[in-house]
Amino acid sequence: MYDDADDFGFDDLDRQNILEQKWQEQLRMVHSFSNRLPPPVYVVEPILPVPSLNVVYGPPGSFKSLFVADAVTCIACGQTWLVGDSGGCTFPTTQQTVLWLDADNGRRRTIERFSALRIGHRVHDRDIPLHILTMPKPNFNASKVYHVSAIGQILRDVGARVLVLDNLGVIAGDVDENSLDIAHVMANFRHLAEDEEIAVVVIHHERKTGFTKSRAGDSLRGHSSIEASIDLALRIERTEGSESINVSATKSREAHVEPFRVRFVYEQHEDSTLLQSARFESIPVLNANDSKIDQEIKRALTKSKPNTGELVESVTVATGAGREKVRSRITELVNRKEIIAIPNGQNNATYYRLP
Repeated sequence: MYDDADDFGFDDLDRQNILEQKWQEQLRMVHSFSNRLPPPVYVVEPILPVPSLNVVYGPPGSFKSLFVADAVTCIACGQTWLVGDSGGCTFPTTQQTVLWLDADNGRRRTIERFSALRIGHRVHDRDIPLHILTMPKPNFNASKVYHVSAIGQILRDVGARVLVLDNLGVIAGDVDENSLDIAHVMANFRHLAEDEEIAVVVIHHERKTGFTKSRAGDSLRGHSSIEASIDLALRIERTEGSESINVSATKSREAHVEPFRVRFVYEQHEDSTLLQSARFESIPVLNANDSKIDQEIKRALTKSKPNTGELVESVTVATGAGREKVRSRITELVNRKEIIAIPNGQNNATYYRLP
């Protein structure tokens, strides 16, 4: 924690005295094995305890920042996360104050998203304990202890128990995320989580497409020390043009997390691409056969805009599935806005296209 003490003009003897003093202070706080710890507090049960260090990652355009923003909006409101009408997995939350540090998306986009999420979760008419620090100057540098300490002071000032950092590639400073030096940054996050008794969530990227991995966790971009240092890693996968995403835990030190699926539900302002209302809701996990049919439907729509009969015939031939099964998957994808149905009044047919 004090390896950048030279930034303050300390010599080696000063540094040694600082370390010895700190260690002596902490020795008085060491717990014996006979002490029983209280049960953990979860901000999202059973996957996000306090304290903890966590990563949510995925490729660009996978909704990972929106997904985390939806989660902390529910935490700040004390609402159950991912509630929907289609079944699937939901998670109770404990209401806590949240601090979101944005170093990536910018003030306008960040505020727009959280405003839409507040409306989507029906809390636009009251204040919630969610604080946003966007594009700070100078840039937040997580490799510097005094930068991390400054964030710690802000956390204490607002009483936050959850900190989101968006994203690792921007806030790591001059540290190469593919080198062992990134372990120093992750250690700073761990100290922050433990010292302030908070859940830290770091948003990060996946390795580029084409990377050959032997295990799921290998898709997390950067040095292996990133994965080694964290308690939970959630991987976000999304098919381009789809409003649904698949979420899987590639590492979990706490409870086992089964894969789950969610759908992005939103409305835009009239004559604008700006979000007016937004939220995520849980949907059932697809079995292998459903997933194969869905993929074939979308693949067919990349080539043409077929009518119902043509699309059913094409997918039936390609997958071997029954016609009624294919029709039900088409209806499901339309309801989820993953494909678009276009009525044709002249011949009473319906055509389909990708969003």
